[in-house]
Amino acid sequence: MSNSSSDTSESPRLDRSETTFVGVSMVQAQLVGGGLAVGLLAVPLSAHLFLWGAPSGSDALGPDAFFGFSVAILVGILVHEGLHGIGFRWGGADWSAVEFGFSWRGLAPYAHCDAPLRCAPYRRAIALPGLVLGGGPLAVGLGAGHWGITGFGAVMLAAAGGDFLILWLLRTVPRRAWVRDHPSQVGALVLGGPSADEAPALAFDLDAEASAHQKGADDGT
Repeated sequence: MSNSSSDTSESPRLDRSETTFVGVSMVQAQLVGGGLAVGLLAVPLSAHLFLWGAPSGSDALGPDAFFGFSVAILVGILVHEGLHGIGFRWGGADWSAVEFGFSWRGLAPYAHCDAPLRCAPYRRAIALPGLVLGGGPLAVGLGAGHWGITGFGAVMLAAAGGDFLILWLLRTVPRRAWVRDHPSQVGALVLGGPSADEAPALAFDLDAEASAHQKGADDGT
């Protein structure tokens, strides 16, 4: 059974006052997430430099190696969003509720879940790409002294800067609370309290509100 936001007779219907947005605007996310990304990139590279020294010989990044590294990063960015989708599915959402696309406003691909999830699996879905593509390669690269693997892990960890920002914002939300990906901002809508057994339905159209808000922002109103 899908945890969709469609109206059902069993699910409570929440109005706007019974929901709380936990997140930031796209512009704020770009500023804060960008700062986090710089730190997440610099720390592991500095650690590798301290442990193994500067790259030389086979570790030096020539034209061919640079091309291969760039392709790996592009593929990694796409896999990053795919892992979010897998995390949402593991959290209970149907594939039909998971949308992949590219945000021209944010200049980045995205994975969006249009179904309510418990906060604990939602957090896992948000953290999954950073752990798999960032943490895993970093452990291998730092352990083996391989600059290419460490560099890949560091870039993938930096790419998860916005995800870590969301995890920080959600730190006080109870793990059993129902949350839903916000369609136009970075973060989630908390749906009532954590005691509901069924995913609450919304008595308002969140997607329509988000579209109207975005149009107003684009028009400067």
